[in-house]
Amino acid sequence: MKLIGIGETKDEQDIIEPWVRHNMLLLDHLIVMDGSNDDTYNILEKLAEEFKDRIDIQKQKEFGDFQSSRTTALLREAYHLGADFIFPLDADEFLGVPNRLTLEGQLQKIPIGGAGNLPWRTFIVTPDTIDTCANDAPKGFKYRRAVENPLHYKVIVRTEGLNINQVWIGTGNHDCSSVLGSVKTVNLDVPLLHFPLRSQDQMIGKAVLRWVGTLSANPSIRTSGGAWHIRDIFDKLLANGQLDLCNLSLLYAQHENQVPTLVEEIPIIQYERKYSSGRAMNAVSLIAKSWEKTLEKVGG
Repeated sequence: MKLIGIGETKDEQDIIEPWVRHNMLLLDHLIVMDGSNDDTYNILEKLAEEFKDRIDIQKQKEFGDFQSSRTTALLREAYHLGADFIFPLDADEFLGVPNRLTLEGQLQKIPIGGAGNLPWRTFIVTPDTIDTCANDAPKGFKYRRAVENPLHYKVIVRTEGLNINQVWIGTGNHDCSSVLGSVKTVNLDVPLLHFPLRSQDQMIGKAVLRWVGTLSANPSIRTSGGAWHIRDIFDKLLANGQLDLCNLSLLYAQHENQVPTLVEEIPIIQYERKYSSGRAMNAVSLIAKSWEKTLEKVGG
């Protein structure tokens, strides 16, 4: 059983090393397309050297948020490397299983020609963990939402029985489809430990650059209602000039009229840092550098 992870990363220097180290304990190979302007790419290069031929890194050429098409291209690359199961993962998502044997047992539930759904288990920044979360995510977290409302899933693709050239990964890796219709899916008992907001700098950088990248790819996205969770954070920043990290972390991708209950849980994630500090890049510096690089590409 060959398991390959694929992912598109952008400005994740605070969490990219834990992400690689933890998930590579469970996966055979990882293909990453990076479009960062912080230190993410340099950290990935060092990890790729350490893991030898198990990690492939590519540089993202376009500025816009074309995640669906780029992830679909990575899906096909993973298939040609002999993947039996392909895991599209964002850099804030960690497979929540204790070992490879447990994961393989769950994967057997996916039907031939089908896909599996992994539920988010979202961890929250709280007033008493602001510093620990900012200094070393994900180990600095100790609370998560008791219930996700709505509950979002991410997809795993089983390649057997699929014409991979006809399969398309949806935006956000929440679903996959085929030119022949929808792909049959089954829910798995494997949570994705999810750390979308981690510090003030990381949140502001994500709010601005992710939303602007989304607009660049789809100028009508605001009226269509897509990427609403990033749009709402961006709009709050425009309206107030600042953001409430704890509140936005609590309500990330949730219905705002129902305040979630938290439960204490220390995420069981295995890593030791060698190449990163655990801190995000200063948001103002990151935004300035990103715009300079974008204009250089346009001018070139």
